Amino acid sequence: MAYIEKTIIAGEHIFKEKSFSARYGKKNIPRGPNWNECSEVQRRRNELLKKKRIVWNICTNFKKSDWWVTLTYRRTERPDSMVMAKKQRSRFIRRLREKLKKKDIPLTYTAMTERGVKGGLHHHFIIKNVFDIGIIISLWEHGKVHIENIYTDSMYDLAMYFVKGDSEKSEKDFTSSRNMKKPKIRYRIIQSERWTSTPRAKKHYEIIHRFDGFHDFSGFPYQEYVMVRRC
Repeated sequence: MAYIEKTIIAGEHIFKEKSFSARYGKKNIPRGPNWNECSEVQRRRNELLKKKRIVWNICTNFKKSDWWVTLTYRRTERPDSMVMAKKQRSRFIRRLREKLKKKDIPLTYTAMTERGVKGGLHHHFIIKNVFDIGIIISLWEHGKVHIENIYTDSMYDLAMYFVKGDSEKSEKDFTSSRNMKKPKIRYRIIQSERWTSTPRAKKHYEIIHRFDGFHDFSGFPYQEYVMVRRC
């Protein structure tokens, strides 16, 4: 009997995921409800993994003092569709990159366009703090710019807000710069019928999130937790 332990090292954070698979954990393992494989289940699985990767990348690439940027629209200039909003976002990013390239400054960002609870489209960015914020303000022509330094106990909290927003079900579209560093991902096959029910944090780390239950897609037991370095 064995289970799979997945470790994601992302900046000051370590993500752990423990699960049984059809290959390694079929015998004597309690099952949750059965899920039929279909296109909708696959779509949900892909969306969940996509958001996890965004969270890992944010924790890997950004830190306190980087920028949380929100771009909004004047009421008379709000785009009717996500397609149009994405075009305007792309134009803004292109102009910002060209401006910084002349100064030999790299642009590192991740961005999310969403439709708010009242229906208005707007853009959120997390941007590496390596240039004058006045450049951002000068390039957004459609409304207000709100910029603040990131102050949070953990980039994980901001990353989770980034992928969920005010409403997890609202319409969203994500993009990131190509120069983002990738987290380190490791797998281990552990020969055991179960894992420790209460995980212990690594030295100098604190567990800030934990989930125990059955995997939504496989029905097998599942555990995940997140640790952040505290000293």
